[in-house]
Amino acid sequence: MKSKVEALSNSFPEELRSAVKGFDDENRQAIVAALLLRGDLSFTELTHTVGISKGLLSHHLDLLLDSALLRNYSPAELRGRYDSYYGVSSFGQAFLSSLLHTLAVQSRPVPDSNHTTNSSAALDLWRTASGSSTLQSQASVSQPQITSVLRTC
Repeated sequence: MKSKVEALSNSFPEELRSAVKGFDDENRQAIVAALLLRGDLSFTELTHTVGISKGLLSHHLDLLLDSALLRNYSPAELRGRYDSYYGVSSFGQAFLSSLLHTLAVQSRPVPDSNHTTNSSAALDLWRTASGSSTLQSQASVSQPQITSVLRTC
């Protein structure tokens, strides 16, 4: 018999629960940020870029792949130490875009810059774009806008 908590949590689609769980770790956020900022990278390039051990990177890549936030591929023309590449999947880009869009749609004052949080960089993008301290509604958030937010961190 399912618990009430399990029954209620299962009312959300598995894809959403998996994506949120996949993004809920600082190392995984760093991996996604590196891929958004630098483009698709090999395992070796990711190890150097993110600065974590190969074992830890492998563990987090598996979780990100399971959550569908990343994709893994091997270009047919490449065979060697850089033959497996990782990139943010279209689902991952849509997921991040929708989160940033949600922040933008909430027409509320941007937090004071003295109260720096992880979300302040995303909010600063909207302050800069709108020229005011109030978040503005946006139709969508594109890959370049996501990258722009990450570059301000």
